[in-house]
Amino acid sequence: MAVLPDPAASRAVLIGTSRYAHLEQIPAVANNLSALAEALCAPLSWGLGIVIYRWLPDFPSGQGFLQPLADGRLIRSTGNTNIAELDDPAIDHLLDTAIAEQDPEKAGSDYARINRRISDSAAFLPILFEKSVIWRGSRLTNVYTGGPWQGRYDYVSLGVSE
Repeated sequence: MAVLPDPAASRAVLIGTSRYAHLEQIPAVANNLSALAEALCAPLSWGLGIVIYRWLPDFPSGQGFLQPLADGRLIRSTGNTNIAELDDPAIDHLLDTAIAEQDPEKAGSDYARINRRISDSAAFLPILFEKSVIWRGSRLTNVYTGGPWQGRYDYVSLGVSE
């Protein structure tokens, strides 16, 4: 059985270890830490023009798929799904029009126009469309797919018949 350390008993050992005043300053370490912070916080400093990214919509619709990827008003410094930072007011306006449209046929053609405009911008290059191959033996029971499992089995629910 593991025994947790007793902080009170360790206090005498820990006194004075929060600083190492007797060590001289090492500029190379400070410079390396600054460069590391810049590299981690500013990926554009690497000169990368292409990023491979995987993203799936939260719900299967034009809005669910296209708005997070292409709405310039949703660009954020963290948690950003518009990784191309596509900021085209015409696309934003088309998204607003499509989202407000009550007729699914008209909304569908609005989303097709948005898709064409995004494609013409060459901001994104879809290189893979994932498709799940579903196969199972005849003894498998409680089989559910879809939704949050992206077409895969809900393994928690699976069972086997005798």
